[in-house]
Amino acid sequence: MNSKTLIIAAIALIVIIFGGIMLTQDSAPKEENITAYDVPLKSADFSYFEIKTPENSNFTVKNAVNETSKGMVYWKNTGNYSKEVEGIIIDKNLTDQLIHENMNLLTNDSKTKVYESNGVYQIVKTENDTDIIITGSDLHVLNEMITSAKIKDTKNITSPKPVNETPVEKVIDKNKEVKKANKNNTAKKKVETTKQSDKTKDTTKKIETTKDTSKKVETTKDTTKKAESSSLKKTKGQIYVGGGIFKTGSGLNDKTNAKIYIEGGNPGESVIIKIKYYRDGNSLNKGNMVTKTIQDDGYISINSADAYKYYPDKAHIELYDLDGNLQHTQTVTLNPDSSTQYF
Repeated sequence: MNSKTLIIAAIALIVIIFGGIMLTQDSAPKEENITAYDVPLKSADFSYFEIKTPENSNFTVKNAVNETSKGMVYWKNTGNYSKEVEGIIIDKNLTDQLIHENMNLLTNDSKTKVYESNGVYQIVKTENDTDIIITGSDLHVLNEMITSAKIKDTKNITSPKPVNETPVEKVIDKNKEVKKANKNNTAKKKVETTKQSDKTKDTTKKIETTKDTSKKVETTKDTTKKAESSSLKKTKGQIYVGGGIFKTGSGLNDKTNAKIYIEGGNPGESVIIKIKYYRDGNSLNKGNMVTKTIQDDGYISINSADAYKYYPDKAHIELYDLDGNLQHTQTVTLNPDSSTQYF
């Protein structure tokens, strides 16, 4: 065998070996794609800020609060990936009230905090005096979103208080009217805080507003509602108090109205809610458990069973599912007046 033949044979052998290596590599199992679970994101403009959101998601405003010292806007995802990314909130001075009580703080650095409870995450990003809160079940996607968030113009989140709030001057005038009305037996609710010396003498009479007959009626109503609850539509998963509105009329017979946003619930589903009102540390009501159906705007409305002689200064909310399981509690501090109050 001459040298030329040897060279040709060597080249052929190299080609065969190289081809075998390539064939082995092609037939070997590929490494799992670690980003296969990623949700595709695209840039979106929310006027107050820019952020990347899941493709084909649909964020609609479900709650907004505008006051001089605090404010917030909540967008709920009603499109695709609504579990991975449930909603986005931008707020000033309200984050402590918007992070659910059963959330556990996982990480905390100079600009972001991560909370978790039962597989649901809330990530908070702070820039100057403004916070962005993203809620959902996919921590990887939430982190990508919060990293992309850029605050733009948030001055409208602290716009003047709603017109229907009672100015301080009018509250003072009502104090005078209350004194005059007392003489004519047409008194209005007490605006001023009860003095310490008055508590011992008058608290019991002023707070006990529920008569025995009304208690019997309420018990009957509760029994009826429990019987009807089996035909109502239950919520799916965890539900929370996502903010709301309180309003108490100034007349002695005016009740307190609460409008509560049920986060995690859907229109047509029903929940059980209990609200206890307080004034100066004293209970104003028993707090009945009432079944309510979530309306199209995500809210439920509930009036107090009785009218109170005093404006409440605190409300304690307990939210249950239809099976009677406690889902969330929240305590709200109220101004003791007839203004419309947001939380």
